[in-house]
Amino acid sequence: VVYKLLNLVKFTDGAIIVDSTVMNKTGKKMELVSYIKSSKDKAPVLGYEILVICYHMYSCFFPICFKIKSSKSVPDEEWYNKETLKNSNGSLRRKDVKKQTKLDMMLEMIKYLQDKKLKFKKVIFDSWFAFPSIINQIKKEMNLDVICRIKLSDKIYQFVYKDKVYTVKNLYKHFARKHFKYISSMGISCCRLSVKMIWYGEVTLVFSRDFHEIYDKNKADFV
Repeated sequence: VVYKLLNLVKFTDGAIIVDSTVMNKTGKKMELVSYIKSSKDKAPVLGYEILVICYHMYSCFFPICFKIKSSKSVPDEEWYNKETLKNSNGSLRRKDVKKQTKLDMMLEMIKYLQDKKLKFKKVIFDSWFAFPSIINQIKKEMNLDVICRIKLSDKIYQFVYKDKVYTVKNLYKHFARKHFKYISSMGISCCRLSVKMIWYGEVTLVFSRDFHEIYDKNKADFV
Protein backbone atom coordinates (compact mmCIF):
# COMPACT_ATOMS: atom_id res chain seq x y z
CA VAL A 1 0.00 0.00 0.00
CA VAL A 2 2.83 2.41 0.91
CA TYR A 3 4.63 1.73 -2.39
CA LYS A 4 1.44 2.43 -4.36
CA LEU A 5 0.78 5.66 -2.48
CA LEU A 6 4.33 6.94 -2.98
CA ASN A 7 4.35 6.07 -6.67
CA LEU A 8 0.91 7.59 -7.10
CA VAL A 9 2.08 10.94 -5.75
CA LYS A 10 5.19 10.58 -7.95
CA PHE A 11 7.76 11.74 -5.43
CA THR A 12 11.15 12.02 -7.11
CA ASP A 13 13.41 13.57 -4.50
CA GLY A 14 12.69 11.53 -1.40
CA ALA A 15 15.12 10.06 1.12
CA ILE A 16 15.29 6.90 3.17
CA ILE A 17 16.44 6.91 6.78
CA VAL A 18 18.16 3.84 8.22
CA ASP A 19 18.30 3.21 11.95
CA SER A 20 18.17 0.38 14.46
CA THR A 21 16.48 -0.07 17.79
CA VAL A 22 16.37 -2.73 20.49
CA MET A 23 13.07 -4.41 21.36
CA ASN A 24 13.32 -5.71 24.91
CA LYS A 25 11.76 -9.08 25.77
CA THR A 26 11.38 -11.07 28.98
CA GLY A 27 10.77 -14.61 27.69
CA LYS A 28 13.85 -16.74 27.12
CA LYS A 29 11.99 -19.40 25.12
CA MET A 30 11.15 -17.16 22.19
CA GLU A 31 12.14 -17.68 18.59
CA LEU A 32 15.51 -16.05 17.77
CA VAL A 33 15.60 -14.05 21.01
CA SER A 34 19.14 -13.21 22.17
CA TYR A 35 21.18 -10.82 24.28
CA ILE A 36 21.67 -7.53 22.39
CA LYS A 37 24.06 -4.68 23.09
CA SER A 38 22.06 -1.54 23.76
CA SER A 39 23.39 2.01 23.68
CA LYS A 40 20.93 2.93 26.44
CA ASP A 41 21.93 0.12 28.83
CA LYS A 42 25.40 -0.70 30.10
CA ALA A 43 24.80 -4.45 29.98
CA PRO A 44 23.34 -6.50 27.07
CA VAL A 45 19.56 -6.85 27.17
CA LEU A 46 17.33 -9.75 26.18
CA GLY A 47 15.37 -9.08 23.02
CA TYR A 48 15.70 -8.33 19.31
CA GLU A 49 17.57 -5.70 17.35
CA ILE A 50 15.33 -4.24 14.66
CA LEU A 51 16.85 -2.56 11.60
CA VAL A 52 14.29 -0.19 10.08
CA ILE A 53 14.17 1.89 6.91
CA CYS A 54 11.74 4.79 6.74
CA TYR A 55 10.79 6.91 3.73
CA HIS A 56 10.87 10.68 4.18
CA MET A 57 9.58 13.34 1.80
CA TYR A 58 8.47 16.76 3.05
CA SER A 59 5.69 16.00 5.57
CA CYS A 60 5.49 12.29 4.67
CA PHE A 61 7.26 9.75 6.86
CA PHE A 62 6.61 6.01 6.49
CA PRO A 63 8.36 2.94 7.95
CA ILE A 64 8.58 0.72 4.88
CA CYS A 65 11.08 -2.06 5.48
CA PHE A 66 12.62 -3.91 8.44
CA LYS A 67 14.83 -6.84 9.37
CA ILE A 68 15.50 -8.60 12.67
CA LYS A 69 19.08 -8.98 13.92
CA SER A 70 20.10 -11.49 16.56
CA SER A 71 23.39 -12.09 18.36
CA LYS A 72 25.25 -15.33 19.11
CA SER A 73 24.61 -14.91 22.83
CA VAL A 74 21.34 -16.78 23.36
CA PRO A 75 19.48 -17.84 26.52
CA ASP A 76 18.22 -21.13 25.09
CA GLU A 77 20.11 -22.96 22.31
CA GLU A 78 17.26 -25.41 21.64
CA TRP A 79 14.71 -22.70 20.92
CA TYR A 80 17.18 -20.58 18.97
CA ASN A 81 18.06 -23.48 16.64
CA LYS A 82 14.52 -24.83 16.36
CA GLU A 83 13.83 -25.96 12.77
CA THR A 84 11.12 -24.45 10.60
CA LEU A 85 9.64 -25.45 7.25
CA LYS A 86 12.08 -24.92 4.39
CA ASN A 87 11.38 -21.93 2.14
CA SER A 88 8.80 -20.59 4.58
CA ASN A 89 8.90 -16.94 5.66
CA GLY A 90 10.23 -18.03 9.03
CA SER A 91 13.01 -20.08 7.45
CA LEU A 92 14.08 -17.20 5.18
CA ARG A 93 14.03 -14.78 8.09
CA ARG A 94 16.24 -17.12 10.14
CA LYS A 95 18.87 -17.15 7.38
CA ASP A 96 19.02 -13.37 7.48
CA VAL A 97 19.23 -13.24 11.26
CA LYS A 98 21.97 -15.83 11.62
CA LYS A 99 24.21 -15.14 8.63
CA GLN A 100 23.99 -11.47 7.75
CA THR A 101 25.70 -8.55 9.47
CA LYS A 102 23.73 -5.39 10.11
CA LEU A 103 25.63 -3.64 7.31
CA ASP A 104 24.81 -6.43 4.85
CA MET A 105 21.16 -6.21 5.88
CA MET A 106 21.07 -2.48 5.24
CA LEU A 107 22.58 -2.81 1.75
CA GLU A 108 20.19 -5.62 0.86
CA MET A 109 17.20 -3.59 2.03
CA ILE A 110 18.25 -0.55 -0.01
CA LYS A 111 18.72 -2.71 -3.10
CA TYR A 112 15.30 -4.29 -2.48
CA LEU A 113 13.64 -0.86 -2.40
CA GLN A 114 15.36 0.11 -5.65
CA ASP A 115 14.15 -3.11 -7.26
CA LYS A 116 10.63 -2.20 -6.14
CA LYS A 117 10.99 1.10 -8.06
CA LEU A 118 10.65 3.24 -4.95
CA LYS A 119 11.81 6.75 -5.85
CA PHE A 120 14.51 8.20 -3.60
CA LYS A 121 17.88 9.87 -4.09
CA LYS A 122 19.36 10.05 -0.60
CA VAL A 123 20.24 7.61 2.19
CA ILE A 124 20.52 8.98 5.72
CA PHE A 125 22.07 7.15 8.69
CA ASP A 126 24.17 7.73 11.80
CA SER A 127 27.90 7.22 12.35
CA TRP A 128 27.57 3.52 13.20
CA PHE A 129 26.91 2.73 9.52
CA ALA A 130 29.36 5.32 8.18
CA PHE A 131 32.20 3.10 6.98
CA PRO A 132 34.07 4.23 3.83
CA SER A 133 33.33 0.98 1.99
CA ILE A 134 29.60 1.26 2.74
CA ILE A 135 29.34 4.90 1.65
CA ASN A 136 31.34 4.13 -1.49
CA GLN A 137 29.13 1.17 -2.37
CA ILE A 138 25.91 3.13 -1.93
CA LYS A 139 27.20 5.99 -4.08
CA LYS A 140 28.93 4.12 -6.88
CA GLU A 141 26.88 0.93 -7.18
CA MET A 142 23.43 2.29 -6.27
CA ASN A 143 23.89 5.87 -7.53
CA LEU A 144 22.54 7.40 -4.31
CA ASP A 145 23.77 10.33 -2.23
CA VAL A 146 24.64 9.73 1.42
CA ILE A 147 23.97 12.04 4.37
CA CYS A 148 25.53 10.78 7.59
CA ARG A 149 27.43 11.68 10.69
CA ILE A 150 30.99 10.52 10.14
CA LYS A 151 33.20 8.83 12.69
CA LEU A 152 35.79 11.06 14.38
CA SER A 153 38.63 8.80 13.33
CA ASP A 154 41.98 10.01 11.99
CA LYS A 155 42.56 6.66 10.27
CA ILE A 156 39.23 6.06 8.57
CA TYR A 157 38.70 9.50 7.02
CA GLN A 158 41.16 11.84 5.33
CA PHE A 159 40.25 14.93 3.33
CA VAL A 160 41.97 17.17 0.81
CA TYR A 161 41.38 20.88 1.32
CA LYS A 162 43.40 23.61 -0.39
CA ASP A 163 45.76 20.95 -1.80
CA LYS A 164 46.67 19.55 1.63
CA VAL A 165 45.52 16.42 3.48
CA TYR A 166 43.66 16.88 6.78
CA THR A 167 41.74 14.83 9.29
CA VAL A 168 38.26 15.99 10.24
CA LYS A 169 39.57 17.25 13.59
CA ASN A 170 42.27 19.34 11.90
CA LEU A 171 39.76 20.77 9.43
CA TYR A 172 37.68 21.90 12.36
CA LYS A 173 40.64 23.29 14.29
CA HIS A 174 42.25 25.25 11.43
CA PHE A 175 39.27 26.28 9.28
CA ALA A 176 35.72 25.50 10.38
CA ARG A 177 36.01 26.75 13.93
CA LYS A 178 36.63 30.32 12.76
CA HIS A 179 33.59 30.53 10.49
CA PHE A 180 30.61 29.26 12.47
CA LYS A 181 27.28 31.00 11.86
CA TYR A 182 24.42 30.94 14.33
CA ILE A 183 21.05 29.56 13.17
CA SER A 184 18.49 31.00 15.56
CA SER A 185 15.63 28.73 14.50
CA MET A 186 17.64 25.63 15.47
CA GLY A 187 19.72 27.00 18.35
CA ILE A 188 22.98 25.76 16.85
CA SER A 189 26.01 27.15 15.06
CA CYS A 190 27.17 25.64 11.75
CA CYS A 191 29.97 25.80 9.26
CA ARG A 192 30.14 24.14 5.83
CA LEU A 193 33.30 23.11 3.98
CA SER A 194 33.55 21.67 0.48
CA VAL A 195 36.39 19.14 0.49
CA LYS A 196 37.58 16.04 -1.34
CA MET A 197 37.45 12.73 0.46
CA ILE A 198 40.47 10.68 -0.65
CA TRP A 199 38.67 7.39 -1.29
CA TYR A 200 35.40 8.95 -2.45
CA GLY A 201 35.54 12.34 -4.16
CA GLU A 202 33.89 15.73 -3.62
CA VAL A 203 31.83 15.98 -0.42
CA THR A 204 30.38 18.66 1.83
CA LEU A 205 31.27 18.58 5.52
CA VAL A 206 28.87 20.37 7.88
CA PHE A 207 30.23 21.08 11.36
CA SER A 208 27.72 22.00 14.04
CA ARG A 209 27.69 22.69 17.75
CA ASP A 210 25.21 23.75 20.40
CA PHE A 211 25.40 27.52 20.68
CA HIS A 212 24.51 27.45 24.39
CA GLU A 213 26.74 24.53 25.38
CA ILE A 214 29.68 25.29 27.69
CA TYR A 215 32.99 24.56 25.99
CA ASP A 216 34.89 21.58 27.40
CA LYS A 217 38.48 21.31 26.20
CA ASN A 218 38.52 17.57 27.03
CA LYS A 219 35.70 16.79 24.58
CA ALA A 220 35.07 17.38 20.90
CA ASP A 221 32.84 20.48 20.88
CA PHE A 222 31.44 19.85 17.41
CA VAL A 223 29.48 17.27 15.41
